[in-house]
Amino acid sequence: MNCDTCIVIDGELWESAERGTLVELVGGKALGLSSMCALGLRVPTAFVLSAQIYRDYVKSSMILDGASDRDHLTISDGVTAADIRKRFEAGELPMSIRTELETAAAVLRPPLAVRSSAVMEDSTVASWAGQFKSILGVQVAAVPRSILRCWSSLFGESVQYYSSGISFDLRNAAMAVIVQEMVNMPRWAGVAFTGTDLNSRENRGVILIEAVRGLGELLVSGSARAELRIEARLSDGEIRSRKLELDRRRGSYLGTNGQLPDTVVTELVCGARLLEANHEGRRVDIEWAWDGETLWFLQVRPIAFD
Repeated sequence: MNCDTCIVIDGELWESAERGTLVELVGGKALGLSSMCALGLRVPTAFVLSAQIYRDYVKSSMILDGASDRDHLTISDGVTAADIRKRFEAGELPMSIRTELETAAAVLRPPLAVRSSAVMEDSTVASWAGQFKSILGVQVAAVPRSILRCWSSLFGESVQYYSSGISFDLRNAAMAVIVQEMVNMPRWAGVAFTGTDLNSRENRGVILIEAVRGLGELLVSGSARAELRIEARLSDGEIRSRKLELDRRRGSYLGTNGQLPDTVVTELVCGARLLEANHEGRRVDIEWAWDGETLWFLQVRPIAFD
């Protein structure tokens, strides 16, 4: 289903002649997912709610009326960014939007992940990594409310400091929102950074893989430390080092998770190499999950040293 509201995430977005302007419609994260689809990498089925819906909602609801970029978006009459978050979370999407969301989400297999895709997110200038909300385990009926929660995270406390540090005016922000199938019971999930040597940040010939058992969100959010670290050569996937150190707070046995097979490492390295090339040779940061059978690619962003 491709319309002005809900846009299927596939390789056509990345391959479009209008890719440069599409980021204003679908956001950086959704465009990154499209780049992986274009390469034939496995990406969970998803669609994205257009950032224009955010712009229209903000305008019609007057949520930001009177907002100033002074003092982290303190409103002139004493309303703060925290109040803006509450207004979003207490709001209601128009019935027409809720109907289109229900139709688009009906073809997905719940539980779903509802994820931010701000127009300035995952760019070569600033990553905004970890700043906005992702909501996991969402049922179809809860998608509209989860989208409002994602929007509200544009005005989170950490976002205030981040935006101030790079002189970005949040009044100019807009957020598309991804609705995506979740990987069913991942055995291992995590991140991978190309061109990052454990001993030398300038070594472009390696990939560093970090993983935890189960949901990668535990690692990305900082709720769990990496239990598996693998350093491999980017050119051919040859493993240079592998360190397994289970977090005993989460149990001290691998159980059915088993080790992450070398074949999966090789597949991840191959995908990372393709993604670097697809992003004009820039180093990339990848999120991934392995369910015991399939390696899924969940996100890619160019590494920005911000």
